[in-house]
Amino acid sequence: MHYSTQMKARWLVLLAIVLISFLAAPAAADRDGHRVKPPTQEGTDHPLPVVTVTIDSKSTGSVTTTVGDSYAVDSDTMIVQTDGHQVSIRKMLVPCEAEVTYSEENGTRKATRIEIKKVGNNPRWQWTSARPE
Repeated sequence: MHYSTQMKARWLVLLAIVLISFLAAPAAADRDGHRVKPPTQEGTDHPLPVVTVTIDSKSTGSVTTTVGDSYAVDSDTMIVQTDGHQVSIRKMLVPCEAEVTYSEENGTRKATRIEIKKVGNNPRWQWTSARPE
């Protein structure tokens, strides 16, 4: 009977530690431990959509996925490499798997943040130029 009571006590202590750890963890935090709110659509409290895609090519004004979806980029677009450092579109390696946070206006998707998760085989910095129709 003594062994059973000791085991119950250990399990309760373990459960309490796990529960306290879970409740004490912030929902999301930046590198300095500050709480981070997900980006929202301007003028609303709705979070911006986030998609996981494979970016196959890029130009100075957009990125294109393997399925042909395109996201506009500009100087306000934050591009984060796998090491956590921010880079410009010119230094972004493709192909890559990435999470793209974007807003949509007048049927155009604009990337507000591109977080690279994995760089593909034979990565390149070169970009494509827009072709005349």
